[in-house]
Amino acid sequence: MEIHLYSPLKYKLICETPINIIGFEYAGTPSYLDLLDRKVLEDSNTYVGVGISRTDIFSLIGIINEKYRVNAWKERNICKKIVTELETSDVIKKRLETAVSILGDRIKYANPDCGLAFWPDQDLAFKLLENTSKKLINEFNAEKRDQ
Repeated sequence: MEIHLYSPLKYKLICETPINIIGFEYAGTPSYLDLLDRKVLEDSNTYVGVGISRTDIFSLIGIINEKYRVNAWKERNICKKIVTELETSDVIKKRLETAVSILGDRIKYANPDCGLAFWPDQDLAFKLLENTSKKLINEFNAEKRDQ
């Protein structure tokens, strides 16, 4: 059984219930990893699902607007920089590597943070999904096997 928390601040309460998977928004707030104690997760046989790609479109567009001094809501073609500069496969992969280095086998799955519904178009959202895709996960797992 799983529950999705936007923040794992009170995750220990969940560890005391039959719910054994906690999903949370890691990509948008990487410091959330600091809230988790792997031993607490192990002792309660609880796993986590981590969001490894950012979907907070308003913040991401804000970064692009500041960097390029534009209004990306008006100049939609510049929005693609979100997935070509900010949320690239390499950036997402590093987040996954960090999460695994801290939580190890307590990670049950990795996915984008929630919030793709607010993206300005489906093609851009699809590109983020591609950057987070099984290809990246398979590449990550292959590297782990080779180590």
